[in-house]
Amino acid sequence: MGYRHGAHTVFEIHLHLVWVTEYRKPVMRGEVGVRVRELIRQVCREQEVEILKGHVSKDDVHLFVSIPPHVTISRLVHEEDAAFRVEGERDAGEGEKGS
Repeated sequence: MGYRHGAHTVFEIHLHLVWVTEYRKPVMRGEVGVRVRELIRQVCREQEVEILKGHVSKDDVHLFVSIPPHVTISRLVHEEDAAFRVEGERDAGEGEKGS
């Protein structure tokens, strides 16, 4: 950890983000947990967010990240939630086709 540098800035913005499943249902096991981890890494890479520490458990996700000044907390959380939502809808659609 340390200061990050932009073209005209020096910054160190750290956030601890937590997502919890509805009613703390243990749904992020196995492949689902792995996919959630991949989605988080993808969105963070796209937003230039550095993951300092992270943990995906069966009912929650903890992230300790360093964000650049141009990324707002609300934008980062919105992008993560949107990725989860799209993935969930895609998986639900595949389940209906397989029935």
